[in-house]
Amino acid sequence: MLAKKQPLSARNSTLRDCRLAAFAAVLGSGAPLVAQVSEQGSADTRNAAPAALRVQMLPSGANGVASSAGCIAMGDGSVRMIGGWRSTVERPGVRLPAVWFENSAGISQPMTLPSGANGGLVNGVSVHGSDGDDLLIAGGTAFDDAARSQPTVWLWGAQGFSRRTLPTPQSRGGGGLSVAVGDVNGDGRIEIIAAGYSNHAGGGTRATVWFSSASDDFATWYGYALPEPVFGDFRGSSASYLKIELENVLISSYQISGHAEMSDGSRLPVVWSSVDGTNWDALVLGENGAARASVTDGLSNTLLVGEAVDSGTGKTMAASWLANANGGSEASFLALPSGRFDEGRANGIIAILIGLLTAGDVSGPDGRAAAIWIHQDEIPLAINLNSLSSNRPLGTRLVTANGLLPYVEQSNVFAVVGDAVDARGRRMGYFAVANAEAVVASQP
Repeated sequence: MLAKKQPLSARNSTLRDCRLAAFAAVLGSGAPLVAQVSEQGSADTRNAAPAALRVQMLPSGANGVASSAGCIAMGDGSVRMIGGWRSTVERPGVRLPAVWFENSAGISQPMTLPSGANGGLVNGVSVHGSDGDDLLIAGGTAFDDAARSQPTVWLWGAQGFSRRTLPTPQSRGGGGLSVAVGDVNGDGRIEIIAAGYSNHAGGGTRATVWFSSASDDFATWYGYALPEPVFGDFRGSSASYLKIELENVLISSYQISGHAEMSDGSRLPVVWSSVDGTNWDALVLGENGAARASVTDGLSNTLLVGEAVDSGTGKTMAASWLANANGGSEASFLALPSGRFDEGRANGIIAILIGLLTAGDVSGPDGRAAAIWIHQDEIPLAINLNSLSSNRPLGTRLVTANGLLPYVEQSNVFAVVGDAVDARGRRMGYFAVANAEAVVASQP
């Protein structure tokens, strides 16, 4: 188990009066769920989960030798889609973009998506609609015959998943897409919004957002480069997470997390926000790091998580920033404890009844481990996921926690996906479910 410890310092960052505990109280209203746990923790028991993390490895499919889980999404129904990549005996060094589906029947075999000559990978997924009438979307990168990256969106249709290669300046490529769905312009039709990066003529990359409408069956895509934070010699930026809030059908706000890269190789964690999808503001969160995900309380207060570099030790730490995305000029900073491990990184955050839950990984001389942080105190409680799960294959370690979602609405049950390695170093994706309240109760 990872123990609590005091946060590390960061230059030009202070923890303000607006504390994480107070922020969690806004989001985590309602009585905690009292879980009635079945012995098997079956998928049909949607409002319950075992106290320990119950882990399932993702099938690698026919001739599969490896798999990786990077993201997870759920629509209005009970089906969850997991995105990542797989490799096969025939092409062991090539990543093939893939998705899996999870429901009460279990986890499906992987569905390999069409890609370039050198494969690809899925970075973001979205499920819009209810069971039987879902709009299934995956976003990521495909690699052409010259191994150049191409920002790509895959859409589900009558013929399975079809591939859309998104436009970039001078066709120089890009990728790293997250995806979201909403009625952007209020015309009653669905639009898909993708966020990632595109390469540009001056070198480096630009954080980029793309839009497409159901009015032409998502055939046409428009790309817009986001404004650069101007600090010295700017080299590029990357958008890693897209969040959209809906109010009265219209989009009320967009939020994209990522980083800007400087000439010395350092990175500036940035959140870009917009109320109309056209005019964007950039808020720099700190001096060195990257923001990867966020959660909002509906009152414009936003908690972002990612990674930062400690100014004293040079080590990377899991980090959170509390910001007002609608006009705030600064963000208060808090390092997430890594316990006996040296470094950390946060990849996702969600709100459940018990409060806020962050997922990521920690690393040290003994290797890397998947971790979660539960925000109930001023210093979040850090937990090594390997200490919770007892049903993993012998010798298998969970090494990253990449994606999170509430497994059941209005409960403390959550799902997490990530990567694991077995005793022989083989890589595999995993899907796990737990009850946050039971997890907290299990800690000494």
